Amino acid sequence: KPVVPGVEIKGQLGMAKFASDLKNWRHWLPQLWHYPLAMTLDSFSLSCFSPGVALFIYNKDTVEMLPGRWFWPKDTFFAFYNVT
Repeated sequence: KPVVPGVEIKGQLGMAKFASDLKNWRHWLPQLWHYPLAMTLDSFSLSCFSPGVALFIYNKDTVEMLPGRWFWPKDTFFAFYNVT
């Protein structure tokens, strides 16, 4: 009886197959090593450039674009930030 209606699963399933695959890690790990790196970069980018995080970083009335020289009103900064 299929677990998902309309979907047929072929091949060996279960703990024995899982254990066998774990023992053969040298075969599949080189094909997957870059996924954790990509996920780390993606998560870092998402957390750094998330508007929700930016609201806590820029909690003053102005945003310093060039230290000590050029300031933007916070609302103007977020208007440009959200467009890009």
